Amino acid sequence: EFTSIRIKYDEGFVSILGHIVPKPESMWSDADKHLVVPTSYSLCIGFSLQTGTLLLLQCFWNYLANTVVKANFMTSKEFKFYIVWTATSMVLFPLLQFNFSRKVYEPTYKEIMPELVYSCGLFVVAILGVRSNFKFNRLLANAQRLNDPRSAGAKIQYFQELNLILTASLFIYATSLIILCADGLTGKKSLNAHKFSSDFLICNTNVASIVVWTVMILIFHPK
Repeated sequence: EFTSIRIKYDEGFVSILGHIVPKPESMWSDADKHLVVPTSYSLCIGFSLQTGTLLLLQCFWNYLANTVVKANFMTSKEFKFYIVWTATSMVLFPLLQFNFSRKVYEPTYKEIMPELVYSCGLFVVAILGVRSNFKFNRLLANAQRLNDPRSAGAKIQYFQELNLILTASLFIYATSLIILCADGLTGKKSLNAHKFSSDFLICNTNVASIVVWTVMILIFHPK
């Protein structure tokens, strides 16, 4: 991320047909061009790790349910599905980067397509978060039958609240990024070309991302 930002700012903008646009990659310095490939693959590995972490969170909810209220949060098949999905995501994003880096595609595709798939994955995880919220309600009902229902209920409620914040943030994060990526695939790129709309969506994405990973820290390292 830092390398990408540095390149973008170092290369700056250029005037093309009377329009000020970010300098195309073909006009970058040789030093920055050499950084494109390792930076792009590093970013895709980051997408893989982030997607995998959010998917494995669903498995953590199952561990939490077993530990706190002695109940199952998911079936064994669902658990295995998340493991397979996580493993698949580890190779998916580098493969997308490799495929769309070929000359047959537009240069922007190697950046847009992995981000689009990543954002769609986040959207699916957000939907899973909504589903998990209903499961937390069932866990709260189960907690009332334990010897210490207040303590167990408080723990479940804490994680349920974090799940709600995480889910809302993921919806904002994913939706904003999907809109940006989808617009980047169009010919006019209307939203990306307009400063207010692009800055608004980028800010939503960045702020939501900060909230997502802050909540993840609070989940795995509760107060």
